Amino acid sequence: MKVRSRCWIGLVLALLGCTSAEQRRGAAPAGDDQPSPAPGPAPAEDAATVARPDGPRAAAPDAAAAEPAPAARDASAAAPDTRAPDAASAPVATVDCKTAKLCDDFEAYPAGAAPQGAWKATTGNGGTLTVDTSKAWSGTKSLHITTPGGGARAVITQGKPLLPLEGNNLYGRMMMFFVQPPFTTHYTLVRASGPLPGGGNATYSLGGFSKANVLFNYQPGDLLRWGKGVWPANQWTCVQWQFDGGKDEARVWLDGQPLTDMTVSKATKDWPAPSFQTLAIGFENCCASDVKVQLWIDDVAVDDKPIDCPKKP
Repeated sequence: MKVRSRCWIGLVLALLGCTSAEQRRGAAPAGDDQPSPAPGPAPAEDAATVARPDGPRAAAPDAAAAEPAPAARDASAAAPDTRAPDAASAPVATVDCKTAKLCDDFEAYPAGAAPQGAWKATTGNGGTLTVDTSKAWSGTKSLHITTPGGGARAVITQGKPLLPLEGNNLYGRMMMFFVQPPFTTHYTLVRASGPLPGGGNATYSLGGFSKANVLFNYQPGDLLRWGKGVWPANQWTCVQWQFDGGKDEARVWLDGQPLTDMTVSKATKDWPAPSFQTLAIGFENCCASDVKVQLWIDDVAVDDKPIDCPKKP
């Protein structure tokens, strides 16, 4: 019996020793000179995750959440629109150009001269403006402006009886064709100015800056606001703007699309509006520029309500 017990004990110890050795061989300690195991196939990408270029993976959007059920879509469509005015695709057109307080397609003026009648033309430092037939959005004529570069100006201006408008809310619209907008300079295309309630004068301007970025400017103080929008080159563009003197706000649309990062309000800028009594349209360059401006303006309209972009004739 003693011999048999010793045999069983020896067999158990031998088996335990083999198991321990196998465990040690299966997990060599760090730094052990062992060949690296061959890499296995990469794990399949989890369908619930998507790769992010900046490193960590984020959960993919739930397809059911991304596409609402038909009932939910219908309810959303029936809900009233509570978006801010500048979030809309375009100002709501409530005035036809023919019934607006100003609607001018420049067809009534003789070619080769500045517009007459209620317009007052002003030029300086080599700027020129004439009604010509070389390019037009509608009809056969438009206002053609040229500059030799530098601080040139060429504008047409109106005051009374057009201005001031009811509610001091100035909506404008024009078609514009820039051959090449100037770069590295600050210029004005639309300017509305007048007296402040507490004394002094102020100006709201719409123009360009830097790399042809669309720009709002406020005087006094030479305050600026611009966004990502740029003036298009070599094409007709519909420009719509609003200078809301009752709320100290300004907005701009290009071809019916709002430039929301341009919106001026009391939440973004403190620009006390004057009583808008003078409106200038054209080109005024503040600083040196090598670009010789070629600019056409057509179908100008002004009212205290929005005016839609004109349809192509």
